[in-house]
Amino acid sequence: MKILVLGPVASGKTTLAKQLHERYHLPLYELDSIVHDDINHEKRPVKAQLSMINEIIRSHKEWILEGMPRDYLDVLASNATMIIYLDYSKKQLLRRLRIRHLKYKLKITKVPFETNRDLYLRMKSYIENDHKENLVECMKKYPTKLIIVKNKREIQKLFLAIEEGQILKYQ
Repeated sequence: MKILVLGPVASGKTTLAKQLHERYHLPLYELDSIVHDDINHEKRPVKAQLSMINEIIRSHKEWILEGMPRDYLDVLASNATMIIYLDYSKKQLLRRLRIRHLKYKLKITKVPFETNRDLYLRMKSYIENDHKENLVECMKKYPTKLIIVKNKREIQKLFLAIEEGQILKYQ
């Protein structure tokens, strides 16, 4: 399987990708790690990001890539056998974002990047302004690969469908 997990901020992309990784033992890559160079504390150029993605696609028969839709979404989608889009309500996403931010401030949980008020407000704005246009346009090309998940119950149905072999028909 080549699984692309997409969704907005706080939709549970990383959580779902890790669950898929644990169940099916597929290599897992986070797009944030490809986009951001943690050593130099800067964003990588898009060309370097694409190079890293192409290396993953070429060198692995199976994989899970997770993250927010990016400029190179078409490259990812065309190489995936399954695209899972987490489409939770804005109300739920904003609630999750507030909880995540609060847990970080109280040092209850760690996140891979520093969460400050500015970042919180940018993430909140991203959720409120709903940037689905490019995603919707791209996904029209891959309707047989696309699985839209709107709640936790549907995630359980997704795992069941994979285990029963219903999803594998896309490979």
